[in-house]
Amino acid sequence: MDPNATLEPVLLEQVRLCQFKAKGCKECGRAKAHANHAKEGGDHVFRGQRGCARCGRNKGDWAHFGAPRSFNNFVVGPGQAMAMTGEKQTWESIFVSLLAATRLPRGLGGVYAEGEITFPDERTDRDQGNFRVVIEKALGDALQRGGWLENDDWTRYEFGQLSQRFQPGESATRITIFPRWEAQAARRDQMEMAV
Repeated sequence: MDPNATLEPVLLEQVRLCQFKAKGCKECGRAKAHANHAKEGGDHVFRGQRGCARCGRNKGDWAHFGAPRSFNNFVVGPGQAMAMTGEKQTWESIFVSLLAATRLPRGLGGVYAEGEITFPDERTDRDQGNFRVVIEKALGDALQRGGWLENDDWTRYEFGQLSQRFQPGESATRITIFPRWEAQAARRDQMEMAV
């Protein structure tokens, strides 16, 4: 790579195409919680169906991903660590795919990233850290996995500002990546030598 070449910022954008809605019972079409499916006294046992009632895609299809799920969804109960790991891995794969579609060169010295999450409503109880943790970790791992960074340590990868936006009906994650050729440590060494 030519260290004198100009690097341009890169925008990654993941917009939810469909809000997942579980399919009803295979037998009667009603939701799982309907009284017909009661353990005792119901007409029959709920017979689940895979896929989204709106678009037919599986629940894990990227079309159902816009804003990440809050970390609060993963902090209680058995099996939640596996769910959190699965969520992080899904976002990592999304980011690898989005990065591969850009002109971002591999073998960078470092990147600085900023993000914006768009929510479909204006709830005021959202904690930035609960959304940040998934995308910050997944993006760093994606940059390393795809060869854009040798390592996603602090000298090579920093995730700065994460803002929120509200747009009725829209759920999205947008990340701007500012690449650089050398790692922060190398830049500090050069500056110290110049003094």
